[in-house]
Amino acid sequence: MDNFPGLLQAYGRRSNVHLRLGYTTPSLATRDVLAVMPPGGVDLLKVDVDNCDSCFVDALVHAGTRPKFIHVELTAPLPPPLQGRVHFTHKPGFKMCGSLSEFMRVSPGYRLLHVEYVNAVLVREDLYAEVAGPTRLSDEEKWRLGYFCHPFRTLSTWGEDGHHRKQGREASLLADRAVPLRERRLFALQLFPGQAERQRYEIREVD
Repeated sequence: MDNFPGLLQAYGRRSNVHLRLGYTTPSLATRDVLAVMPPGGVDLLKVDVDNCDSCFVDALVHAGTRPKFIHVELTAPLPPPLQGRVHFTHKPGFKMCGSLSEFMRVSPGYRLLHVEYVNAVLVREDLYAEVAGPTRLSDEEKWRLGYFCHPFRTLSTWGEDGHHRKQGREASLLADRAVPLRERRLFALQLFPGQAERQRYEIREVD
């Protein structure tokens, strides 16, 4: 990480900032967070490692960190209620964060605040009414508004939809409510056939 020395110089002497550079795993990250977690708890948990991000959220939430907000990057083409995840690997290569429903599964006591393109914000349930506003939408509706209808989904050349289109696969089929959920699950597995065959990538249906 080229800018780590600059971060260390700027923040290294602050007692409320803890910097760590190096390889980590869900269990190591949880150990490090618990070691420095302030008595008042965590305000924001931000995870973006592209290696089973939902595994990190799962470990940290179930360790009792109880952050007020959780900000994550999604494997956004997978809509609710498909729970898609890739298993954490010590040799990263296949990048996948986890679907929206997978993050909700591993975050009991949290509700989805909003989706903004490939990112989502979850809020602790006891705070939800304070920040959610009057609009009442399902998680699937928030996914459609925040990701599926976002212009970057079709315009971006680096996004997952663009990648699948280059491979001759139209991921927007996953949002078609007329297609049975089981068929959408099978299609989603075909988006990453090699990983599915090696059982590193799995998708569950939740009605």
